[in-house]
This record gives sequence, structure tokens and C-alpha cells, in this order.
Amino acid sequence: MSIELSKEVIASGASKLRRRKDEKLENFLERITHLKLQRRQIQSLNFLNLCKKLVALYLYENLILKMTNLSACHNLTYIYLQDNQIGRLEGIGKLKFLSKLFIGRNKIVVVEGLHELPNLTELHIEHQHLPPGEKLLFDPRSIATISKTVKKLNVAGNGLTSIMDFTSLACIEKLDVSHNRLTDLNEFGLVFGHSRTLHTLNVVGNPFCSLMKYVEEVVTQIPHLNAIDGREFNETQRAFLLNWKTVLQKRAQDSDNSKKSNKKKTLSRPSIKRQGVSVKPRFKSRLRSITHSPVLPPISGPANTNTTKITAATTSTTAVESKSMHATPTPSSSMKLRQRSLQSLSHKALPLSSTHINTAVMK
Repeated sequence: MSIELSKEVIASGASKLRRRKDEKLENFLERITHLKLQRRQIQSLNFLNLCKKLVALYLYENLILKMTNLSACHNLTYIYLQDNQIGRLEGIGKLKFLSKLFIGRNKIVVVEGLHELPNLTELHIEHQHLPPGEKLLFDPRSIATISKTVKKLNVAGNGLTSIMDFTSLACIEKLDVSHNRLTDLNEFGLVFGHSRTLHTLNVVGNPFCSLMKYVEEVVTQIPHLNAIDGREFNETQRAFLLNWKTVLQKRAQDSDNSKKSNKKKTLSRPSIKRQGVSVKPRFKSRLRSITHSPVLPPISGPANTNTTKITAATTSTTAVESKSMHATPTPSSSMKLRQRSLQSLSHKALPLSSTHINTAVMK
């Protein structure tokens, strides 16, 4: 069952401080610096504006819906609001001394309202209860402001598909992007390739973790990274990985050059494609060397044109046969020549009648 935050409840949660005798409750609340009210089923933040000297606020694992009555706590430095039902970052714009904000496992969809926090060094906003298929969004103004001061950032389990929003993080030292939907390893080199401060990274639970040697690939992209997924690397190991990467790149480049040279050689030699297969001619066909005999002049007289075709065909076949006999071809080639000549003769003689043939023979 939820309870309301009253003055008495606040007084009971005061840490490192005792109430004096005959001291008014309001005066005691003004002197509180550390307030521990975790696991109290608290739903609202009433009367917190009376704690003007509050430095650390512990309200995790409650039922808080909104961040209210915090603007009067000008000295507030640490806020612990994990495991609540907060849906929006608000009411913290005037907390100029706020340096650590723990607000993971809530219902925040957009990271906003941080552009007025010049001293924020740690932001823990992991595992938000987002709608299905949604991802955590970042306000450009907030990112531009905290990029100059934030050293620790935890955005694990928020459905992120890219880390390009973190390009401006100039002071980042520890980054946790585990259990997201990151697929591109090259983004780490693009975003943190010139970073001199990032030394600890956590990427476990992303899709690219199924690739072999993804840890070594990330280490070679970030120059000053010392630990990734709990695995530490010293300078000797880093030098070995860098040498290994250069060797692989050189091998890949050499293989590409060899493939290009082989392509040039194959293109220089002519080829004939027959039924989808590239065939390189190595010898000249014997059929190409055979020259056809010239066509004889037509027979004089009133003969029909069909008779001249018959005589020309017969003379050409006899010339081809005589040539082939002198060349002494193989049995297979001679048979092919005879078949071709007979076929041509039969095709040309089909339309002629018997009378035409007899007249041609008599002449």
C-alpha cells in the first residue's frame, strides 16, 4: 500500500543527524543533508522543499510517479530514484550542483531537461520500461550540455540501434551500452576513435557479440580502451592486436590486388561463349580452311532457272569432295561434309518436278 510523504516520515529518514530537544520539526528538516527513504512505498514527494540543505536523496524502489518539490533543494548533489514509475525527467533544472543521477528502471522515453545541469558527471538511465519496439531518445540540447561534463554513462537495455548520438561526449570514461540492438562495430571507431578518456566499455548482449573476435576488433578501434566486458587489456596485448589487424588488412589488400590482375589477364585474351561456358580457341578448325569453288556460269539456252541451281549444287559438291580427298581428312570429317552436301542438294531439289530433271539431264 502506498503512503504519502509527510514531515514525520521525512524526519524518520534523516541520516547522520539527530533532532535536538525542543527543536521544531521544520528547523530539523532544514538541517537534513542525507535522506534515506528507500523501500517505503512512497508515491509523492511532498514537503521535500523544506529540506533546503539536502545533499543526498535515496528514494529508490518506491512508487513515485513525478519528480516534484526538488527545485528548492539547491545543494542537492546525489539523487537515487531507481525502480520507480517516473515517466519524465522534470523539476531538476535548478539543481546546479547535481553531479550523480540514478534513475534506471523507470518509464522514461526521452532524455531531456538536462541542459541546465552544468556539473552532471554520472547519468544512469538503464533498462527503462519502454513500449514494445521503442527505443530511448535523447534531446540534442541535453546531450550537448552533458557531453562536456559526463564521465560515466549507463544506457543499457534501452533498445538502442546506434551510438552516433554520443559523438560529442568529450569526457566520457566509462560507457555501458550492453543489452541493446547494436549491429555495427564500426560505429565505435567513428564515435570514440579519437577519444583519450574512454577506458572502460560494456557491450555484452548486443547482436554483434555473435561475431568472432568482436572484443579484439573494438579494442583496436579505441586507442585508450583498457577493459571491455570485464576483460582487461594491457599495452603489450594492445600492440599485439594492432599488429594482428595490420597483417590482416595487408593480406586482404594483396588478395584484392591479385584478383584485379587476374581479371585483367582474362580480359586481354579473347574467348568464345558456347552454351554459357567461356571457351578459349587454341586451334583453327579444318572446315575454315576449305574454300568453296566458284559458281559455274549458267547453262546457255532456254532452260529454267531451277536447272541452273541443280547444276551449280552438283558442281560445288564435286569440288568439295575433290578438295577433301586431296586433304586426306579423317573419316568423321569426310562423312560430315558429304552429309552437308546431300542435305543442301535435297533441300534445293525438292521444289523441282520430274520433267525439269529429265530436261536438265538430256542437255
